[in-house]
Amino acid sequence: MMNHGVWRGRFQAVVGGKSRLVDSYHRAPLKIAKPFYGDSGEIILYMMDTSPGIFNGDTQEIDCTLEQGVHLLLTNQSSCKLQPSVKQAESRQTVRFRIGANAVLEYFPEPVVPFCGSDFQSRTQIEMEQGGQLFFSEILTPGRAGKGEVFEYKSYRSETSIYYNQQPIVFDCIHFQPKLDPACTKGLHGYTHMGTLYAVSPKIADLDIQRVRDLLASGNDLSLYAGVSALPVGGLTIRVLGYTACTVQQLLTECWGMLREQAAGLGKFRFRK
Repeated sequence: MMNHGVWRGRFQAVVGGKSRLVDSYHRAPLKIAKPFYGDSGEIILYMMDTSPGIFNGDTQEIDCTLEQGVHLLLTNQSSCKLQPSVKQAESRQTVRFRIGANAVLEYFPEPVVPFCGSDFQSRTQIEMEQGGQLFFSEILTPGRAGKGEVFEYKSYRSETSIYYNQQPIVFDCIHFQPKLDPACTKGLHGYTHMGTLYAVSPKIADLDIQRVRDLLASGNDLSLYAGVSALPVGGLTIRVLGYTACTVQQLLTECWGMLREQAAGLGKFRFRK
């Protein structure tokens, strides 16, 4: 039996600027925990998957709207495990966010772990209005490295597109087929883990980008390799290569904390999991 997990949500900023989840629909195995608030007033939401993971042939759909002035911090409970199965069909994930004027979305899912034989395709589309801000990170691992499963999955394809005022500012496509073409991972230069942070905000200036470059250059961890690129509107993209999900995630979190303070005027945040 193939699963089709769904979560759709809509958030509004009510009197006093407090963000609230006003509409929510889910279909198993996806569901959400009860929202709560952070010290800075942001609404915090944890998504959960009651299945052991996403199996070949499964579909997962996430659709979320942030209306004007909303501040949402969204994450999931644990790593996304891409499971193989007897089904030959690929598994699919579709994610869509709409960020209203002066709204803030901070989306930090846990790392993706593609098991041996898994076949996965993900499409993420984010549409932003004037004054909206986005902080979004994703991390890809090579598989269950502790069991010796390194690049043993069949296919992993991820497409991310971001629009600001209906203008495309990011299109990032990653496609690895290590079982079919072992040379496809040469772009990782020997590294096994890859992380990306997208930060889009009209408040991010050239000086902030230079500060991120200085932060990346100041690290003493030679097991990481990182770079940053400016976006056509205020914002940047950071990509980190490493050998463990923990070290990649730690560096991206440090960059997020710096940008969060400079662009949104907020202190560093630490998830409790």
